[in-house]
Amino acid sequence: MVKPWWRGQGMPRRRRVVAGTAVAGTTLLGLSLSTKPGSSKFYGITSVVAGIWLAGGLASGPLHRGHTVRGNRRPVMGPVPVGVGAFGAFAATTVVAR
Repeated sequence: MVKPWWRGQGMPRRRRVVAGTAVAGTTLLGLSLSTKPGSSKFYGITSVVAGIWLAGGLASGPLHRGHTVRGNRRPVMGPVPVGVGAFGAFAATTVVAR
């Protein structure tokens, strides 16, 4: 039987880093959204939020990029159409909203 992550060896380092980054980042993000946009306090808090997300991403370490079913090649062309489609959807939504 496999032990849950909260028992046995303890929580792995990456999960602790991600959890801490998520809690700190979302807390400050909520605080930044409650301040007046354009104020110096708003820019300061949002800069700290960006720094927290950057530091957390770097501290969590490299991720495995994955492999395709056909060997050891990394999937590159799959995410490109998804990104282009997401950009198109957001751009179209912006045009409709205006």
